[in-house]
Amino acid sequence: MNWLPAAPDFRGDLRAALGSPGPADCLEKLASLAGHRLGFLETIQLDRALDQLRLKEAAGFSPVLLAILASSTVDHLPPAIRVAGLRRNLLFNIHVGAYGQYRQDLLAPESSLHRFKPKVILFSLTAREALAGIPLAASVAQADEVIARSVGELRLLWRKARETFNATIIQQTFIDVAEPLFGS
Repeated sequence: MNWLPAAPDFRGDLRAALGSPGPADCLEKLASLAGHRLGFLETIQLDRALDQLRLKEAAGFSPVLLAILASSTVDHLPPAIRVAGLRRNLLFNIHVGAYGQYRQDLLAPESSLHRFKPKVILFSLTAREALAGIPLAASVAQADEVIARSVGELRLLWRKARETFNATIIQQTFIDVAEPLFGS
């Protein structure tokens, strides 16, 4: 976010925040630091500092229980989401489902997702996942049928998530993970 001001001394400000007398003061300083332009490393460092506080709630911050259900690796998302939340006085507690197990996590009552009880669920699925059943030689009618079935299943999963957790559902645009046919 290039429009945000650069932190003049990120490391020094981070050390000062971590040296604050109490968790509330530290959190306020971390939130202030989150309002600056941050690179990947600064985002990770700020997220780790936030994690050290072990806060689930704090005065002036709204807690958010977010579950990310995905068909690909999404481990890179939680630090950025938590730091972006700090900018908006949100404290994210994030559950990342097992790799590619979003159906099982949602449908199995004994899953860790059910113990977490999210209030927001992000579905992060790849285009490959959505189009997996379409053979290369499929006719238009066959392709339309597979797509309709995929959309129907996705709607069923959204409905199940809303009914089970009374959660807000976010569907991320399908991620294209296909390799270029002729390379880069």
